[in-house]
This record gives sequence, C-alpha cells and structure tokens, in this order.
Amino acid sequence: MEKKVELTEVSGERIEVKIGGEFFTSYYFGKEVVRPYLHPLIGPTGKSVVRGYPLEDIPGETKDHPHHKGLWVAHGDVNGVDNWSEEEGHGRVIHKEFLELKEGAESVLIRTRNDWVSKEGEKTLEEERSIEIYDSSGGERIIDLEVLFRASEGEVKFGDTKEGGIVSVRMATSMDGDKGGKIENSEGGAGEKETWGKKAKWCG
Repeated sequence: MEKKVELTEVSGERIEVKIGGEFFTSYYFGKEVVRPYLHPLIGPTGKSVVRGYPLEDIPGETKDHPHHKGLWVAHGDVNGVDNWSEEEGHGRVIHKEFLELKEGAESVLIRTRNDWVSKEGEKTLEEERSIEIYDSSGGERIIDLEVLFRASEGEVKFGDTKEGGIVSVRMATSMDGDKGGKIENSEGGAGEKETWGKKAKWCG
C-alpha cells in the first residue's frame, strides 16, 4: 500500500511530516526546545497558516510573544509553575521518548511521553501526547491532538489563568481579527471578545 503520509526524523531534533511527497509540518522536540511544537502548518495554497516568528522572518508579521510557536501545549500555572511563557523563572516541557511513530496510506501517528518541570528541573507531572495527522479524501489536512496528564509526583493543580492553553495555536498575522480573520465557538460566540476564556465544545 502506498504511503501518502510520511515521517522522517531530522538530526534527532524534529520529525518531518510529508503528505503526498510534499512537506506539511515538523514536530520539534530537541533538547533546546522549551516545549515541543508543530511548525509550520502548510495550508492548501502552499503557505503556512501559523505565524513564522520567531523561527522565520516574514515581512509584515508581528514579532510579539516569542513563546507562541506554531501549535503547542502549555499552561501558565501548574502548581504555581509558569509553563506557558519563556520569561524569567519559566518551566519546561521535556521530551522523554517516542512511544509510537507510525505512518500509513492516510495518516501518521506521533505518540510521545513528556515531563513538565519547573525552572529547577523539579518534575510536576507526566504527559502523554498523541498527534495524528490525516490526509482526507477531499484534500483537507486534519490534525487530531490528544493529551493525557498523569499526576506522577502527587497532586497537580492547574490554576485559573488567561494563559490557559492547553492546546494552543498562533495563527499567521494575515489571519488576525483586524485583517479579516474570524474566530467562532460552539456557543455562537464570534471574535476575541466573545470567545476568549469562554466555555465551549469547540473553537475554530
């Protein structure tokens, strides 16, 4: 069976994903990575739908919040540890191992185990991450991301913070609200004011 979606490990630092022989994204997990992430995400026009900065210098893009890298998993208050930003004293999500790397005709699967730690390296919890990337029959590219947290070190409290994640994405600047971009949720909310911090089954 011909593989339409393929995985290639590059220099022990990232996993490259190709769909139909064309580059789609990379999963960055190397030792210098503060938190593993997917970047870029190539859309149907051949351009990335996530912001290039700080990995790429694209004219006209915003250059704030350098910790916003593509598609990532984070939270701003985990037992008091800032595992969202890259400011002084921040925590990290450390890649420990790949549990599964699987490629096939219609999808690939990347399963990892990660440790969430404080600045001092004290482990807060374990995370199992599953990323399945599909090439649908209609040409759409679908990412199904699931996280499982284990309180391996004792009680874990996720604080009430606007830096909540948990799955987060920084869209390309060309898709910002003031440039015609639009965000909606399952409850009928539209725009940042009606969706940010609001409970919903989905947001898109």
